[in-house]
Amino acid sequence: MKITKQTLSKVYKSEQRNDPSGYTLIENLFVDSSGFGSTGEMALTTEEMEVKLFDLCSEYGNIYTFITSSGQFQVNIGVYTKDKKNNFKTFAKHKANLKYDNKFVYSYDTKVAEIVGNTLNLSSWSVGGKSKSPTTTRHINYAVDQLNLTLIN
Repeated sequence: MKITKQTLSKVYKSEQRNDPSGYTLIENLFVDSSGFGSTGEMALTTEEMEVKLFDLCSEYGNIYTFITSSGQFQVNIGVYTKDKKNNFKTFAKHKANLKYDNKFVYSYDTKVAEIVGNTLNLSSWSVGGKSKSPTTTRHINYAVDQLNLTLIN
């Protein structure tokens, strides 16, 4: 989610992603999401998080946030800048949702596998609480076939 100084409070509406492609991580914020946290605890309070986000907006301009993991009372919020140029390649099929670069394969902007030599190694990923889907499996199998790689789980 794009965050500006005017939209700091909307950070909890960010999409859940582990490692979004096209973005560079600036900082990970460990934040209390229950509303019962106190200043000085390991997890930032909402107010402390908003101050930190304001400072990051001042330094970087527009920033982007994704929830990288969440628990019952805390949440990890990745704060990113958008990459200026992507060197992604696409396949003949799945052009809009499947791409790769020299190191990784991405399905719907989520890094799902790493290219190492002649192998494609599956990455740990989670989007919206899911870590496996028929579409991603289809994308990975297609990439293996098109790039002539061996799949490693």
